[in-house]
Amino acid sequence: MSFSAELRKEANPIFNAIFEHPFVQGIANGELRNEQLIHYV
Repeated sequence: MSFSAELRKEANPIFNAIFEHPFVQGIANGELRNEQLIHYV
């Protein structure tokens, strides 16, 4: 396994947590309220 593949494997729980976060899911499925995005920006 390459070094970068090992790093990616080790970071997998963090990577998944980012994509499963409600804010990111709201962006992905179009359900994020405008106020939430404005607050973030």
